[in-house]
Amino acid sequence: MAVEKNYNILLANSDEMLKKEKMYTKVFMEKQIEGLIVVPSAGSQEYMRLYASHLPIVFVDRKPNDIEASTVGVDNFYGAYALTNHLIQHGYSRIAFVCHDVNFSTGKERYNAFREALQKANIEMFDEYIKIGNRTIEDAFAATVDIIRQQIRPQAIFASNNVMVLGIMKALVAHKLEIPRDIALAVFDDLPFSEIFRPYLTAVSQPTYEMGKLAAQVLFEQMEKGITNEKITLPVQIVIRESCGCPRRGDI
Repeated sequence: MAVEKNYNILLANSDEMLKKEKMYTKVFMEKQIEGLIVVPSAGSQEYMRLYASHLPIVFVDRKPNDIEASTVGVDNFYGAYALTNHLIQHGYSRIAFVCHDVNFSTGKERYNAFREALQKANIEMFDEYIKIGNRTIEDAFAATVDIIRQQIRPQAIFASNNVMVLGIMKALVAHKLEIPRDIALAVFDDLPFSEIFRPYLTAVSQPTYEMGKLAAQVLFEQMEKGITNEKITLPVQIVIRESCGCPRRGDI
């Protein structure tokens, strides 16, 4: 879309670090960019208020902190609630949750949905099964090892994103635990290669391409028409496969 409109694209990776996000934003401003799309890091984006007064900015995937701006994301709460409820419908009452940073809006919304689904089903949430603040595959691996070494092992694990699920699977394989026979698994964020795993992963599927496309559309609307503070939330799909204990069925 940007190429069609004869715009050049500058890319930078903050590595989930606010310091690098600030640095790259400053560099881009020095290059006199005409618009900015940001996947925000954990922390405050208040520093961007100075730029937002004269620069179109769109946040994608995660909501920013301490600034009002246009956002494009998905319904994290519904997806996590529906996936947790699906695990509950299997009869699982001991469900672990391995989560990325809840300082991200995505982590916070998914954790809140998980907790609410358990509460509404009158299922206890065990502190020793809740592992929050993980950033890497290695973090998720260590968190999972701690979970499965508990005196009473959970029946299922909810992974909050695709990085978490890779660490979880690595830990389960290392401890010779079979999915879903020994422990069920479900993940928010459908990996593009989910079907190469055995068993196939039950997942929340996000329209990532559409998110990016809409973020660009919203940015150009701001640049060309002055439209600001659009809030777009896209629906997600729960894709039922075998890792939760189901025979493979499809989307719900």
